[in-house]
Amino acid sequence: MKIKIILTLILMLNAEIFIYAQKALAIPVNALLEKVHSPASSQESFQLCTKETDPDNGLISVKDAGDEVNKLQQTVTNDMTQLGSASMNNSYSSTATSMPSAAQMEEMKNMTPEQAMKMAKQHPTNTIQTNNISLIKEFGKAEDAGMKINLLISELNSKVLQLDGELQQEYKKVKLTGKCEEFKVQGADIALPKCDCIKTKYSTFYNQRVVAADQYIQKLNTLIQKYLPDIKNDLAVIDKAESDSQYGDALTIPAYKQRAVSLQQQALISMSSILGIVSNVIKDTAKEYADLTNINNGHLPEPCN
Repeated sequence: MKIKIILTLILMLNAEIFIYAQKALAIPVNALLEKVHSPASSQESFQLCTKETDPDNGLISVKDAGDEVNKLQQTVTNDMTQLGSASMNNSYSSTATSMPSAAQMEEMKNMTPEQAMKMAKQHPTNTIQTNNISLIKEFGKAEDAGMKINLLISELNSKVLQLDGELQQEYKKVKLTGKCEEFKVQGADIALPKCDCIKTKYSTFYNQRVVAADQYIQKLNTLIQKYLPDIKNDLAVIDKAESDSQYGDALTIPAYKQRAVSLQQQALISMSSILGIVSNVIKDTAKEYADLTNINNGHLPEPCN
């Protein structure tokens, strides 16, 4: 009888250590998603992105998607890292402290059955409290919402890839056409095209690519807006479950505390996917506008450069 009580106490001590170790982050993922801004045109992409200018020739190039997207991506990455580290630490903590210390064991051995039972009653950490029942139901709904988000993100990514393919086909249709009138260079046996004509030719070429990029952005934004309301609604279900459970603190069941963490990780992954789409569209379409800007600024190909 005494051995059974001591074993019960060991299990309760372990449960208590695990219960208080696991915790999600106090962040509403939906609030992060509200900060995501997709450009309306390649010109806006150019304004949003981080640009670099070659000091030797003044050519403009696109470095990344810009501070707005970079900061959001860094926030999501940091949150994911923190959640991942917490899970690893919790796993280690629960394993490393799976047995009471020698002093605790000795104390338990010297207890009478009555004292051991009294101690057990003072540590009801592995019992299901009343508020856990409603939270468990809420987490069930949150997990359903997480599954819906996965499907929505998968569909969205697939359709974005399709649009990307269509854009590349549109780019292939754009050709450098027309022949520029040449003039004979004085004192040399060569003829060169007029640079004003060259500028017009290349400007027309890159302008047509910018038009194709702008049409792509419009289609992409329509697609995103089709999926975003449902994604936001499902994220709201997850955010509410996290908040109502005090991000895991209100749960006394270790498995559900872990679910609070994994659900939040899942929500952040969906956020990362949408950010990736927006980041790519900014960088890719800003490059097209940068090429047009360089030509309009007089950065022409040989022999006019």
